[in-house]
Formats: sequence, C-alpha cells, structure tokens
Amino acid sequence: MPLGAAKAALLGAAGSAGGAGDWEVIATTSATVNTASISFASIPQTYTDLKIVYAGTSPDGEFQLTNFATGGGSPDTTDSNYGVTGMLVWQSGSSSAGWYIVESAWRKFPISPWPRNGFPNVGIFDIPNYTSTSFYKVAQGRSSNRCVTTATGSSANGGGMSAYYTWKNTGALDRVDMTRDSGSGYDDFTCTLFGIGPV
Repeated sequence: MPLGAAKAALLGAAGSAGGAGDWEVIATTSATVNTASISFASIPQTYTDLKIVYAGTSPDGEFQLTNFATGGGSPDTTDSNYGVTGMLVWQSGSSSAGWYIVESAWRKFPISPWPRNGFPNVGIFDIPNYTSTSFYKVAQGRSSNRCVTTATGSSANGGGMSAYYTWKNTGALDRVDMTRDSGSGYDDFTCTLFGIGPV
C-alpha cells in the first residue's frame, strides 16, 4: 500500500466526527516538503483525553522534542520540567536484539516519532486527563521504528519503542509542539490530533 494511502487509512478523514466516547479529529496538518515543526495550539478543553498520530519520514535520526504549554502561553522548553522513562528494542547489524531502560529528566528521548533517512515511521502519543489542574501531565509515546536506516532494520539502534512522559505542570494543557533537535524537520507527513469526549 502506498504511504499516502496507508496514512489515510490509519488517520481517517479530517473533520470526521463521532458521538460521546468516540475519538474525534480536532486538527490535522500535512506536508510533502520539509517542515521545521508541527504545532497544535488552542486545543479545546472539551475532551477528556488527547491522541496524536504521526505518519511520515525525516531526513535523519535527530531527537524528537515534544513541548507542552498551558494558559495560552509559550511552549515549555526547560528539560528539567520533564521526565521520561522509556524502553526500546534494537536490531544491530549482526541481527542481535535486546531491550534497555532509560530514565532522564529531559524532553527528547525516546518520544515518537523518530524516523530516519526517509524510512517511513508511525508514532502515537496518548495524553490522558489533559484538562486537569490538580495533577502533573503524563503521556505515553509509541513508535514503529527508531534510527532504522533500511527496511530490514539493520542499524546500531532500531526497532519499536515506548516511553512514559511527565510534564511537571498542573495547568490544563492547551498546546503541543513537536520539533527536531537539529532542526532537520519532517518530510512527507500527516499528523493528526484527536480528542475523546466524555461517555
């Protein structure tokens, strides 16, 4: 299936609406040329949870930076305000594989999507309870590949990954920005923000 058709099937049609308890498209952005960043601002506060789904490529394997904001303010880019615990499966050139855990107080690793060298990637980012003003914000990121240079996954580090992400802020989340650490941007992508309403 061509990448464009796969993205359409995965993401659904922008503007589709469902009933209570269904995922609804809030906003979608796409481009066939290199784009420096992806931003969802002025996120409505009428849903219970958010989901971001990305399908596309990038020219290299630089870190994904995911920045949150509240109260109509600028995105928080202070690493120490975030925490990540993650796990990935890697596939080396000798076909050995394994898992390892990372814990860090930064906003870079291992958040999906992390595509490289034009190889297609799908990333999903779930953000529950985003309107709460009583708790830190948490999220889970999952990605289909990391730094995979070929379709066979022959790379020093490559494979599926998952991360649990904390933003040390109790404000209601109303903006999510995604950028690349080196500024290399995103290519041929579609990224959609979904919200789920109360049942």
